[in-house]
Amino acid sequence: MKTIVSKHLCLWLFTAIFMVVNCSAQSVDQQHQLFLRAVGNEFLLQLGDSNSRVLPIHHSGNSYEVSFDRLFSFEPDLLAFCAIKTLERYEVDGGYLIEVKECNQNDVVYSYMADLSQLDEEFPCKLRALPVSCYEFHFTPISLSSISKLTKENPLIFQFLVSIFLVGLGILLVVIYRSNKNNQYLKIGNYKLNKARMTLLYKGKETTLSNKEYELLKMLFLHLNETLERELLLNAIWSDEGSYIGRTLDVYISKLRKKLECDEKIKILNVRGIGYRLVIE
Repeated sequence: MKTIVSKHLCLWLFTAIFMVVNCSAQSVDQQHQLFLRAVGNEFLLQLGDSNSRVLPIHHSGNSYEVSFDRLFSFEPDLLAFCAIKTLERYEVDGGYLIEVKECNQNDVVYSYMADLSQLDEEFPCKLRALPVSCYEFHFTPISLSSISKLTKENPLIFQFLVSIFLVGLGILLVVIYRSNKNNQYLKIGNYKLNKARMTLLYKGKETTLSNKEYELLKMLFLHLNETLERELLLNAIWSDEGSYIGRTLDVYISKLRKKLECDEKIKILNVRGIGYRLVIE
């Protein structure tokens, strides 16, 4: 049952990690879209247009498409100016490759690298106005850096996701710790056999087992309700000592019975002529 719970928690944690990564990616995508919409709005304002709107931004691969609901002519340096101005306003770490295409056309009629760290003194194609047409602006991020100002202004979602991740990780660590702790014990009736300390725990009272007592009890328990032959037990537990006397096993069985006597449901039965069997009623 605990193993199943641990697996479920592991699955939950991995799901939480996936959600954090996925939501973080979505958050970055939203930041790009907010920034590019700001560029589009600034561009329209520079054209003296406060009525037209920026159409929904499309994201394809690494590129974002910004388009408008009107035809227009513009000087290319105006677009570069708007991009740089917005980069500065939102304190963007990184930049964008800007490509201008006519609607439904693949040919690039103008391109520019907008990056605050690599500003040119003059914009390319300055004063060479493009004719009136339908244009799409394609922005491709040239850096995976976040948009710092937008991130600072919207920290709650990120903090919430990190909190979920940390809580899930904490729960998983607690479960693993308890599971490992519980794995130190074998429950034999009302006793707990501590595998690390080789002790028997019964109602707070701890009884120490010798190495041979521990190995014998563990072997009997792992074969609960099965009859184990004397020779099998002797060879498994005492074979490394080279020799043993015939009564060795009987003496240790007697010691174990004495140490398990507090639980009347535990019996180590002598199967005459064969060996011993541990049963728990």
